[in-house]
Amino acid sequence: MKTRALVTIVLIASVLVSCAPAATQVPSTETVIPTATLTPVPLTPTITPTLTPENLGDAKDLSKWVEGYVHAFGGKITVNDVEMDTSQLTDAIRKNSEAFIRVKEIAGIEYLFFLINDVPLAMREGKGQWEELTSRKMIDLGAKPDDVFKYFGAQFSNPFNLSKSAEVDELLGEEFNSAFLNDGYWHVVEQREGHPDFTDVVDAAKEARQKGMFVIGGQLVDPRGEFEYTYLKNRKDISRDELASIMVEHIKMQMEALKGNVDAYVVVNESRAANETTDEGTYADPFNSIIGEDYIETAFQTARDTDPNVVLIYNDGDNYHPAYDYTNGSNNTPRTLEVVNRLKAKGLIDGVGIQMHIFASEPPNMDKMVKTIKAYGVPVYVTELEINIDNIDGSDSEKAQIRTDLYRKILTTILENNLAVAVSHWTSVSDDSGHAGQLFDDQLNPTVNLFVERQVLFEYLLGN
Repeated sequence: MKTRALVTIVLIASVLVSCAPAATQVPSTETVIPTATLTPVPLTPTITPTLTPENLGDAKDLSKWVEGYVHAFGGKITVNDVEMDTSQLTDAIRKNSEAFIRVKEIAGIEYLFFLINDVPLAMREGKGQWEELTSRKMIDLGAKPDDVFKYFGAQFSNPFNLSKSAEVDELLGEEFNSAFLNDGYWHVVEQREGHPDFTDVVDAAKEARQKGMFVIGGQLVDPRGEFEYTYLKNRKDISRDELASIMVEHIKMQMEALKGNVDAYVVVNESRAANETTDEGTYADPFNSIIGEDYIETAFQTARDTDPNVVLIYNDGDNYHPAYDYTNGSNNTPRTLEVVNRLKAKGLIDGVGIQMHIFASEPPNMDKMVKTIKAYGVPVYVTELEINIDNIDGSDSEKAQIRTDLYRKILTTILENNLAVAVSHWTSVSDDSGHAGQLFDDQLNPTVNLFVERQVLFEYLLGN
């Protein structure tokens, strides 16, 4: 009994202590945050993967490159005295690809070039992947600081292939770095007087610009053509002041619409003396006959004032050889020289356009061509290069070979003599309207002429 009583007393005492007034305790005002224990995670080093150079035999487009080349030469070619088709040549390349590769260092970087019979088809930069070697890539790689030659191109938005226009433009954007706009002709953009529509030419210019191309606007004034193809053909009695006003307004409207998307313009194309007539007895240059010789200066001054940042070009045909040098009796060279000198004295011209619609029956003398072109004393733009083989004798293959040889000779002469800033083909795609044997066939496959021009560019820019 005494033990139980003692325990009871102790319990009562404990309860009394726990019920003591709160004033005897000081509560804490801080929240205690437990300290986290951090386990350090070791950093994973960033490892740059080592590139594995792609072997030529493993290139995904090897068969395509070989097929394009062999097809252009008729389905079979001879390599090292052995005739092969596409399949045989592709197998030979895969078995011994080193035999088809040339190595060159450019700006401290090693480049490998894939060649068949010295014709370049593809390239590899450093330890990268193989890619097609186009004309524009060769120009980018091998541009020489002292060379005036910078641009290689063709007509853009090709009017001879309207059904394939988008495909053609894509192809040209890959192959070339210069575009000559066809959609800019007066009769195209303003078919009705006072109702211009620049949509197509603006779209073409923007597309070419997006592809990184040097953009040349089509002729702003083609004096004879405007009176044949535009509303002016019904205005034979137009006054001097009215025609001059229409011309100035047209130049302003078109250049304003294209501002920022064009690098150069052919301002006036194929001017003639005021009294010169055509075979049909009409004026060869109605603008000169109605306004006077100074319409050319007015056109160039208007263009300069409208956009001071673009290159202004005077353009003409058969002006790459001395006057009356051929049976066509062309007097265009002295006329071009006269106009260029007048404009140059007033600071209104930046370049002369050379049309080269060459007949293989009368090939140019290269020495005379060099001398004639250099005499202009301003930068030269070959605006319309094509070779016609209709008037020569021989089989189709013989005539085609003559054209190919001429392409090689002309381009080589232009490059080696530093003659031109740009070379633009009049048409680059063959079709059934007379534009045959150009750089691509009607299925957009490369032709011999394209490979020959690539070979010339390679040997000049990269071969040595």
